[in-house]
Amino acid sequence: MGLVHAVTNAVAVGAYASSWFARRAGHDERGARLALMGAGISGVGAYLGGHLTTARRVGTRDDAYFGAPGVG
Repeated sequence: MGLVHAVTNAVAVGAYASSWFARRAGHDERGARLALMGAGISGVGAYLGGHLTTARRVGTRDDAYFGAPGVG
């Protein structure tokens, strides 16, 4: 699941970068579609990241974080 989360984030960054290049080349409609696609893919990656932290309890176990505000 972590690998899928990382890949979706990388694809989202690629879509946003492609959007930027398309808009610089004067292809505004294509750039907007690519940005919208990047936003959708980013949402999927965010959902997976949230699932990893809450349902699967994947996170840091470093002692430096224990005792911080909001951390048990």
